[in-house]
Amino acid sequence: IAKELLDRGCSILYFSAISLFQSISSVYYEKDKGVLNNLYDSIYNSDLLIIDDLGTEMPNAFTRSQLFSILSERALRQKHIIISTNFTLEEIRTTYGDRVFSRLCENFEICLLTGKDIRSQKKLELQAADSINN
Repeated sequence: IAKELLDRGCSILYFSAISLFQSISSVYYEKDKGVLNNLYDSIYNSDLLIIDDLGTEMPNAFTRSQLFSILSERALRQKHIIISTNFTLEEIRTTYGDRVFSRLCENFEICLLTGKDIRSQKKLELQAADSINN
């Protein structure tokens, strides 16, 4: 999706959930308004924001409020977001609260993707190859 949009000249911003909240946190607490405003401007206004592995960060009041703000601002600006997570809907509600959960249910198409874990498969294949070679 990102490559296709990039080929069309769209702006794409990709963050793992951990790096997104670390980036915001580090700038937020430095109290450099210019840098913080530039970061928020990028997060709020890119054509597509991709947040990968939501739930791998340490959820707390700060990350919950930042996520809510991102979801709300991008919805107001009619900007798209792709979020990947291993969380169930109930885990999202429990971890991020009803406000975030509501925004996600209201503004997102939820797609359940299932399949074998490629990382596990590759590790098993490597182990099998090693045992054959030894």
